[in-house]
Parts: sequence; C-alpha cells; structure tokens
Amino acid sequence: MIKYKTIFAYCMAIMYLSMHFIVSFTSIDTNIKRDNVKILNFKSKKLLNYDENVLINKLKTQSHIRLEIKPQGLRIDGVSQHKKYNLKNTTQKYYSQIQQDKIVSSLLNISNGLFVEAGAYDGETHSNTLYLERFKNWTGLLIEPSMENYKILLSKNRKAYSINSCLSSGNKSRRSRFIEAGPFGVTTNQTTTTDSYNVLCHPLEKILDYFFKEIKRNDRIIDYMSLDIEGNEKSVLESFNWSKYKFKLLTIEYNQNVNFYNWVKKYLDQFGYVEIVVDDVWYQDVYLAHSSFFNNFNLTKVSDYILV
Repeated sequence: MIKYKTIFAYCMAIMYLSMHFIVSFTSIDTNIKRDNVKILNFKSKKLLNYDENVLINKLKTQSHIRLEIKPQGLRIDGVSQHKKYNLKNTTQKYYSQIQQDKIVSSLLNISNGLFVEAGAYDGETHSNTLYLERFKNWTGLLIEPSMENYKILLSKNRKAYSINSCLSSGNKSRRSRFIEAGPFGVTTNQTTTTDSYNVLCHPLEKILDYFFKEIKRNDRIIDYMSLDIEGNEKSVLESFNWSKYKFKLLTIEYNQNVNFYNWVKKYLDQFGYVEIVVDDVWYQDVYLAHSSFFNNFNLTKVSDYILV
C-alpha cells in the first residue's frame, strides 16, 4: 500500500517538472495591470515560430486568466513624455531629407495625428515625423533595425513609441543577418563582416497590433506612414494585411526605381490607395493617399511645394 507521503512526493515532483517545463519555454511577468485586471505576460523564448493565435485560443478556453503572448524581442519602448528633447539642432523646423514632412503636413493639415515611421534612423536626421511631433503635437511609432541607431534614437527623447526591429517579409517573426549600410540604414543577408549581426524581424501587422494595444485604440487608422527600409519594401507590402489597417497617407521610397514605382501604385490601388503627389524633382518617394479620406483631390507635384 502506497503511503500518503509517497503520493504527496510524487505529486510535488510532477508539479516541479511541469513548472520547470513552462519556465524553460516562457518568462512570466505578473506585475502588469490593465483595466484593474492582473495580466500574466508570457514572453516566448523557444516558441518563436509557434502559431500564437492557436496557443492563445487554447489558453483562453482552458483558463480564466487573461493572457498576452509576445514573441521574444517584441518590446515597444514608451514615450519620453516628461523629458526634454535632446536634439542636435533645436532651431530646425523641417527635418526630412527632401521635404517629405513639409508636403505631408500640407496635405493632412491636422494636429494630434498618429504616424508610423519604418526606417527612423536616429530619430532626428532626415526624420519624416519629427516636425509633425514637435510642431503639430503628433505621436506615433518609430521602427529602427540598427542597434546603434536605435540607442541614439532613444537618447533624443522623442514623444513617440519606438521599437528596435526590422520588418519581416512574411507573417512570422524571424531572425535576419544584417550589416550597417552606411549612415542611413542596414542591409540584410551580409555575413562576412565584423559589423554584421542578427536582428529580430517582426511582421508589420504584428507590430501594429501590439502598438494599438499599447495606446488603447481600436480604430486601426493611421494618419501617416513613412516606409524607408532599404530595398525590402516590396516583400513587406505584399505580406501586410491591408484590410486590417488604413493609412490616410503613405510615403514609400522607390529611389528612382521606375519598375518598383509602377508596381507600388498598381499593387496598392486594389486596396484603395491612389497617387496624390508626383515626385518630379528627386524621383525618390511615391505619395499615396487612401481614397476614402481624400475626396476630389487634385494631383500635385513635389515642385509645387518646394517652390513655395
């Protein structure tokens, strides 16, 4: 006959092994509260490519605990709301390389807007969103893959959220090998240099999902997105769920690549985006607006704005 102490010992051993298994696969933060509900925050370590929707649904059906499951490395840094800007040039008004911020501001002409800037560099140099933030009281999300650039970006004390990540070309998070590509970006698939390193890339949709949870918004409407990710734009655009989020205005770098320029216009046309400004000066960016937000607009040219 098995003694109760023996049964108890077996039970404790099983519980220990179970907990060891769980901890080995996840880290758990129990110090998060939202809407007066305590949340267990699981950060996946070994299950990076696991189908998170399936996992979440299983946990929801088997538990009364509210769960947020984030893949390893998807951490959005908060706003430096009470810190002064730490900018190199505090007197400068417009920061974009070729006046994108001036054109975007003229087209939208709103305060308190929401932006996303993918390829944010150091948060100041050639920034397409800093003017909107400083002078129009906008906020948003800055996405930058370079670790060194991101450190500098954080030191600028931007009034926006930020994430150190590249954009995945698929619907899952993955690691990519990167190398610093000069002063304004990083390039993938470089492996024979001491300057190369691994970067965790997340799908744009997944990043936006967590961002909108962070700012507690459900409308899924973004006033402006700037996309400058050093040649990876096409794969990111193709893998994005355009029916889930709407952007009033987009600028996408095509860098004088006429084939890509024509492809972007044709591809995004099916989702309601039309060209609103033609870059007749630098042939660098395509300006697209969602037709539901711009009625009876007149197609303009970049030269119309820079001559003003």
